[in-house]
This record gives sequence, C-alpha cells and structure tokens, in this order.
Amino acid sequence: MKNSVPQHLLAAITDYYQQHYADACKLRGDQPLPIIATGHLTTVGASKSDAVRDIYIGTLDAFPAQNFPPADYIALGHIHRAQLIGGMEHVRYCGSPIPLSFDECGKSKYVHLVTFSNGKLESVENLNVPVTQPMAVLKGDLASITAQLEQWRDVSQEPPVWLDIEITGGALMSICMIFSAKSRH
Repeated sequence: MKNSVPQHLLAAITDYYQQHYADACKLRGDQPLPIIATGHLTTVGASKSDAVRDIYIGTLDAFPAQNFPPADYIALGHIHRAQLIGGMEHVRYCGSPIPLSFDECGKSKYVHLVTFSNGKLESVENLNVPVTQPMAVLKGDLASITAQLEQWRDVSQEPPVWLDIEITGGALMSICMIFSAKSRH
C-alpha cells in the first residue's frame, strides 16, 4: 500500500495538468495563442540550493517533467536557481530574483522575458537583476578568517555586506572556551 500512495498522487497531479491543458486548448480554439502552465513544486532533476526546503506532496518528493502536458511554456517556482528542466527550453525555473542563502553568492539572478510568435515559444531572454544586498562567504581557520576580515575593515557601503563566516579546524572550540571564560568573570 505504501508504494501506491506516491503513484496515486503522481497520477492525480498528472491528470490535473493534462485536464487543464485540454481545457486551455478548447478555449484557444484555432487562435495562435500560447498555452502557459505554472507550478510551484520540485521536479525530478532540479538542482536545489541550501535555502530550498524540501516539499512533499504526500510522499511524492519530485514530479517528473515528462508528465507535464505539451504546453508552449511551463514556468516553475520553488527552486531558487534558474534552470532548464530535462533539457527542454520550454520547461524552466526562473529562480529567485535575490539570493536566499549564502551558497547563492556570486550567482547571477535574472528574470525571463519570454517571447512567443504565432502561439509558439520564440525566445527566452535573461534580464539580469541587480544585486541589492551584497553577501560573501569567508571560510578557513582562525588566522585565515582574521586575514579575510581585514579586507572588509574599511569598506563603507550601503547596505553593508552580509558575511557567512565558517571557521574550520579547532579554532571554534578555542573561541567558545574564551567566551565561556570571559562570561564567568
């Protein structure tokens, strides 16, 4: 019975998309209009960042892209990195317009300008989103972190840079012991 639940959910989601696609085709008739589908879910093969929370629809953790209907464009959300799904130009995540975790530092963010001609996908143009909150990751032992922090000492910018500092080695224990000893006095 356990294996039937994901299959039941997979079939229900597939049917939902297929039925709405069929309805859209009827509404479109002979007009050269694109059919665009959307979804906020994880698809099989999507590359996630640290900020993405796993979502489950029952016990189904990812929807296979081949189960989407043959819509002219499928715009997906939930995954923060822009990407094509299944190598298909018309099935993609736009990604978040701002970094939502430090593992997204230095990654370009953009929105898509999607152009159709006679109801068919013609092009997808990436429009860069400017960085509004600078972020950086510093990683290393205590000496390395201290040296890396020096580059930020005289930086005065608005908004200030958010830093994610990852201390490696035994330095963290030493720092904790120093703070612990100071708090006892």
